[in-house]
Amino acid sequence: DPGESGTCIQDCGDTTNPTLSISHSPTTGITTSTTVTLTSTATDNSGTISQIDIFVDGGSARTCTSSPSPSTCTYASIYSVGTHTYYATARDPSGNPARDPVTGTRSFSVADGIPPTVSVSHTPLSGIGTTTTVTITATASDNVAIGSIQIFADGVLVRTCASSPCTYPATYALGTHTYYATATDTSGNTARDPAT
Repeated sequence: DPGESGTCIQDCGDTTNPTLSISHSPTTGITTSTTVTLTSTATDNSGTISQIDIFVDGGSARTCTSSPSPSTCTYASIYSVGTHTYYATARDPSGNPARDPVTGTRSFSVADGIPPTVSVSHTPLSGIGTTTTVTITATASDNVAIGSIQIFADGVLVRTCASSPCTYPATYALGTHTYYATATDTSGNTARDPAT
C-alpha cells in the first residue's frame, strides 16, 4: 500500500529541483571599459539541464538550452556607470525550476574610468598689446558629465567653471605669458591641456 510505505510503487517522475548559481567577474575595478562576465552553473539529478536563463537589469540577456549536467551559461558585456542587477533561472527536463538568488538579485557597480577631454586656446592670436583683452577659452567634454574646468594663467588659477566652455578675459603686462587648463569629470577623472 503506497499510503503505508510513503513511496511510489510506480514511476512518480522527477520532482527534484536543479541546483543553480550565478556570479560575475571581475569583482572589483569595474569601469565603463571593463567586460563583465556573468557565469551561471546548474546541476541536476537527471544528468541534463534543459535551460538556463540569465537576466540583467530586469531583462533577459542570455538563454542556454539543453546540455549535460553540470551546465554552464555565460554572458559578457560592458556596462554604463552605476549599479547593475542580475539573476539566473534554470529548469530540468521534468520542468523543475531553480533560481539564484532564490529571491531578489545580485549586483555589481560600474565606475567611470574614462577621463574627460579638454582643449585650451587664446584670442586674438596676434597684435596683442598691454591694452588688448586676451580671452583664454577652455572647452571640455566627457562620456558622463563634466564636473569642473579650471584655467591657469602664469601658474595661477584664474577661473573655475562648472560647464563648458570656460573663458577668462584679461589684459597682460609686457612679456610672455603662459596658460593651461584642466578638466575633472563627476567621477574624479582628470585631463590637462597641454598634457605637460
